[in-house]
Amino acid sequence: MTIKITRKTGLMGATVPVKLIVDGEESINLGSGKSHTFTADKMEVKAAQFGFQSQKEKIEESGEFFIKINANMMILFIIMIICVCIGAILNVYILSIIGFIGGIGALIYGRNNWFQIVKSDE
Repeated sequence: MTIKITRKTGLMGATVPVKLIVDGEESINLGSGKSHTFTADKMEVKAAQFGFQSQKEKIEESGEFFIKINANMMILFIIMIICVCIGAILNVYILSIIGFIGGIGALIYGRNNWFQIVKSDE
C-alpha cells in the first residue's frame, strides 16, 4: 500500500520544514510543497514544527494526504493580532487584554492542533 503525504501549509512557516513523525519516530522533514511517499500497511502520522503539532492520525488506507494548517487556529491568530493592534492604537485596554488572553488560548490550543492531516478528495 502506498501513502503519499504532501505539505500544503501556505506561507505560514514556509521557510522552516515540518517534521513528519511516523509511528512515534521522526521520519523526514518536509519543505513547503514537498511530498514523501511511504510503503506500509498502516501507520500513525503526526506533523510538528516549533513545538506546534497535529493530532496523531491513523492511516490505514492508501492514497494522498495533505498536511494543512488548522483553519480555526488561523482565525484565532488573526483575531488576536487585530485586537492587540486596535487596542494599542486606540488605547482601549480591554481590547488589548482580550487579544492577549486570546493569544494565550491560541498557544495552548495550538500546541496539539496547529496542523491537520487530511485525505485528498481526489
